[in-house]
Amino acid sequence: MVKFGRGVLAVLAGCLVAAVVMGVVEPVGRLVYPLPPDLDLSKPTDLPKIARAMPTGAFAFIIAGWAIGTLIGSSVASKLAPDHRPAHGLAVGGLMMASAVANMVRIPHPTWVWVVGLALFPPMSFVGATLGSVDADRSGLGADPAA
Repeated sequence: MVKFGRGVLAVLAGCLVAAVVMGVVEPVGRLVYPLPPDLDLSKPTDLPKIARAMPTGAFAFIIAGWAIGTLIGSSVASKLAPDHRPAHGLAVGGLMMASAVANMVRIPHPTWVWVVGLALFPPMSFVGATLGSVDADRSGLGADPAA
């Protein structure tokens, strides 16, 4: 039961790290590609208008945030998981992908963002989970002291 709890906490920590990374990368895109002055991110009614007004580069920052966040979050989850299981990192990737789908359903995104964005989640979470597992095995981090 302790391993299960540690596994859940590892996935939650990975998701938190992924969200923080995304929360750092995406605003950089808004600095490079500022919103039109008459639109406000805090107004839900403006979100579809913002998505239609965004240039390709702004969407590239969003996709980069998803990819980098998923890579790092998956790595953290696998590193912290009991026995350094890559499955924990893959779970982070699945949850981040579900979050992106929910976002794209709520706010209209161009088709290419759906295709490119969703295509990046599986490989980024696989690479992150693998790196986290290998690195954790070498460092002893996350080792189960009860084992």
